[in-house]
Amino acid sequence: MRSIRGLGSVGLRRLLGFFFHLPNFVRLYWSLLTDKRAPLLPKIVLVAAVVYSLSPVDLFPEIALPVVGWLDDFVILVLCLRYFIRAMPKELVAEKVEAIDRHMRL
Repeated sequence: MRSIRGLGSVGLRRLLGFFFHLPNFVRLYWSLLTDKRAPLLPKIVLVAAVVYSLSPVDLFPEIALPVVGWLDDFVILVLCLRYFIRAMPKELVAEKVEAIDRHMRL
């Protein structure tokens, strides 16, 4: 049986899981962004992507191409978020994830 307009139960669980863990993702990104041991280039890329997503200047303006205008912001932001995590030292990411996990258990 399918639920919520064609979204299967597995897809729905993944979506709900994403929203459940969203605060932890925000903590992880913020912790890495403010850590002096993290490389500078990924930090610059992440900040630039957030600024671009929030700015009124777009590659595809929302007024002219509504769906494409929002989609380009989303795609750029997601790609930069993925790059940011992948460009971080694995040990640093593991340390931050462990600290967030410890904090969640309290």
